[in-house]
Amino acid sequence: MNRIKSATVGSVVLAMALTMVASAVFQIICYRNSTRLEDVARRDAHARDVMVALAGLRSAVQDTGIDYDEYLLSGDSRSLESYRSAAVRVPALLQQVRALTADDPVQAASASALQSAIDTELQSWEQDVDVARLKFMQGASASGIVNGVDAQRTGRIRLILEHMSEVEQHLRTGYLAQMQDAAASQSHSLVSASVYRVFVLLAGCTLILRQQARQRRTERHCRQSEELFRNAFDHTATGMAMSDENGRWVKVNRALCELVGHTETELLTRGSGSIMHPDDVDTERGALAGLSAGSGNDYQLEVRFIHKDGRTVWALVTNSVVRNEDGRPQTFIAHVQDITERRQAEDRLRHLSLHDALTGLPNRRLLVERIQRGIERAKQDPNFRLAVLFLDLDHFKQINDSLGHAAGDKLLIAVAERLGRCVRAGDPVVNCDASGDSHGHTVARLAGDEFTVLLEGLRSPADALAVAQRILRELATPVECCGQEVRAAASIGIVHGDARRYSTARELLADADAALYKAKAAGRARYAVFEQDLQTSDLTRLAVSGELRRAG
Repeated sequence: MNRIKSATVGSVVLAMALTMVASAVFQIICYRNSTRLEDVARRDAHARDVMVALAGLRSAVQDTGIDYDEYLLSGDSRSLESYRSAAVRVPALLQQVRALTADDPVQAASASALQSAIDTELQSWEQDVDVARLKFMQGASASGIVNGVDAQRTGRIRLILEHMSEVEQHLRTGYLAQMQDAAASQSHSLVSASVYRVFVLLAGCTLILRQQARQRRTERHCRQSEELFRNAFDHTATGMAMSDENGRWVKVNRALCELVGHTETELLTRGSGSIMHPDDVDTERGALAGLSAGSGNDYQLEVRFIHKDGRTVWALVTNSVVRNEDGRPQTFIAHVQDITERRQAEDRLRHLSLHDALTGLPNRRLLVERIQRGIERAKQDPNFRLAVLFLDLDHFKQINDSLGHAAGDKLLIAVAERLGRCVRAGDPVVNCDASGDSHGHTVARLAGDEFTVLLEGLRSPADALAVAQRILRELATPVECCGQEVRAAASIGIVHGDARRYSTARELLADADAALYKAKAAGRARYAVFEQDLQTSDLTRLAVSGELRRAG
């Protein structure tokens, strides 16, 4: 493709260069020929002016001679006036001939000789007229007067005509040469123009043929590309959509219709915003606006679509832009891939990583995150209260050893359910955190028979004691495990989250564990509240005892 493109560009450049050279040469030739033709036309006009002046002069001389003869024959005074009126025109015409022939020495000499002959003739005629007039007055006959001047006049007239013929002959010779020169120049111009036209015609035909061949190849490639794109668009298993510069869908494929459960007409009429989850609409519009503004050529987003049957479909949307020659967005092409199963698997993995596999309760990791978040909120809001209840089942090891692990697991599941009921039925209000996510209270299983309850948004410290009492009453009810009734008594350690004292969840849980040991030491099946004025030695002893208790 690059080789063909280079050859085509080279041919176009060569043809353009040859055309420009030929055009320049032709322009030079045309300029020279036009200059010569202008000079010939100028000289031709000058020769015509001289010929016109000579013709006028000849006519004036002839008129003067005719009137002169008329007077000599008639002696009439009117004929004399006609003669003298005609004679007045001759000097003006002679002056015009001399002015027109001044630039040509040969013509100027002939014109001077002609003027001398005509001046002499006019003077002679005037003298003859005076003599004839005198004779007429003396009574002489007209025939006698004419015979007396005829011989002299004939010679002078012949001399004038000879001079005038010389001037005209010279002008005709020059005019003929000028016409031949003009004809040769015109012929050269016509030949040059013909050659140039033939060259341009051949070059133009070559370029047109090349352009048509290239255009046919381009159209063929475009048709093939369009056919490939249409097949890929219509038959691919991935949903695809084309939208205009405003983000409105103008074409969707069958896979996208199957993905969201709507027909093509419904999607083109309603648009993407109507089937997208409301929480994702603004995100998708912001990304599309950034793409239109030139922040990139594509983007990827994980968004949710609402299927026609109401279920949520997770999709990975890859949107790319096609721009016009001005760089403005012309078409957007979106690839929509169904990732619902992947997201569900990720949610399951995330749930398993944050929840206990046996009871489904949050595990230590999730509990620590929520306690830490509650501590941070208590630091920002002095009115926000939280408390942690640390539970440990009494004599759980005996149940495991006597009834087996299956019975122990069943007992743990029953305890988890009862703890959930106690928390859900509690009086403390459920507040929302700064992000608007309402977690309320959290029941978590840390390990073995240890459970923890996080209470948030308490009205007073007494609310935590009320929940602990409710838990003790609930657990006092026997649980049936493997055909036997088992009582799941528990000891509870309570600690109130004071933002001034605690900065980490680990510190708060350690004090809750110490309070739990205090409850067990007091006789089990009861709760104890952590007191801040305990001595350090007592805390150390309680912590060590707790570790030993869990190890046993």
